[in-house]
Amino acid sequence: GIYAAAGGTFLLTGSDLTLDAQGDTDAVWVFQTAAGLTIGAPGFPRSIILINGAQAKNVFWYVGTAARIEDQCSMVGTIIANSGVTISTAGQLATTTLEGRALSLIASVTVVNTLIYVPAP
Repeated sequence: GIYAAAGGTFLLTGSDLTLDAQGDTDAVWVFQTAAGLTIGAPGFPRSIILINGAQAKNVFWYVGTAARIEDQCSMVGTIIANSGVTISTAGQLATTTLEGRALSLIASVTVVNTLIYVPAP
């Protein structure tokens, strides 16, 4: 499905997000926001969880401004942000993971202490 942020921003800071394909390995999720994307909060990591055949290659995040994935989070999907992507911060001992890709149209992609797994085609 296609999901748009009503308030212009996706904030996944209070709980994890589970994407359930219900046995359909071709299920696709497209998240669109005119503003930002934030996954987790300092000291409160969050995860995007895939179940019942959901695949990271079928999850897309279109972000109008910047995306921020906090320390120790587990993120999935392709992030396409207009104004930059930041994943984790320097000095962290615990690892953040991204199963997907991170792209920025006009700014940088900053990745610190992060394992990146590119999904199978």
